[in-house]
Amino acid sequence: MTSRARELVSEIVSELESQATQERFTLDPVLFRKSYGHAYTLESLQRFPVCYVRCTTKSQAPAARSDIFRSEYTITIEIVAALRSTNELNDGGTIEELEELVDFAEQVERAMKQFCSTKADCTLLRIDSDPLYEADNLESMNAFRSIQNYTYAITERNTFV
Repeated sequence: MTSRARELVSEIVSELESQATQERFTLDPVLFRKSYGHAYTLESLQRFPVCYVRCTTKSQAPAARSDIFRSEYTITIEIVAALRSTNELNDGGTIEELEELVDFAEQVERAMKQFCSTKADCTLLRIDSDPLYEADNLESMNAFRSIQNYTYAITERNTFV
């Protein structure tokens, strides 16, 4: 039996890949990958965004004084891409490149709300993208990095009682 966390990640990746093939994102190509840890090195970053999707937390609590439990899963989408330059004074292309990546990050968020609000019998409750992108990585690693957290919940009967 597949874990709900694994099922949730798989369904989200499949849906986002489907949306990419339907050209719902302004950047092309874009890749969505299941991830179970730090999945890239700086040398392996591409100029196009790669989105790593993983389940980072799970919590459970009784939903009431009965055998009903509420489980919450946090799905993290880490969007990374190599940048041509990080010096905004160098040329206008740097700002344009960053704006395209910020737009893409928001497009992923919209796709998650619109097409992934219910997956693996779980319901999307909350989205956290703070900060929208990490400014420190722009200069120190010449990389764009955005981390988005999506909290899903399911309430179900405890079958072990």
